[in-house]
Amino acid sequence: MLNAPKAEFRAIPRRTCVGCRGRFPQTQLVRFTLDDLGQLVWRRAAPGRGAWLCRQGACWDLATKRNAWSRAWRRAVSVVGPPPEPIAGNGFRSQSESG
Repeated sequence: MLNAPKAEFRAIPRRTCVGCRGRFPQTQLVRFTLDDLGQLVWRRAAPGRGAWLCRQGACWDLATKRNAWSRAWRRAVSVVGPPPEPIAGNGFRSQSESG
C-alpha cells in the first residue's frame, strides 16, 4: 500500500450558520464571539464560545430576527445596528488581520 501524505486526507472543518442553519466549510463563514461587555466581536481566533455566520446580509437578518445569537451563547444578547464589514461589505479581513 502506498503511503500518501496526511495533508491529502485532512478533513475540512464544517460549521453551521446561525442564520440559515446551512453547513459550510469554516473558511466560508465569519466567527463571532462576545467581548467582556457582551458585544459581538468578529474575530476567528478570539477566545470563548463562537457562533458562525454566512457572509450574506440575509443570514445576519435571519439570525437577529430568530434570536439565534442568544441561543448560540445561552445568554441574552442584544444586537442592534447593521451587520459588520465582513457581512455587509462581503469583506474577508477580520479585526485581527486589519493590523
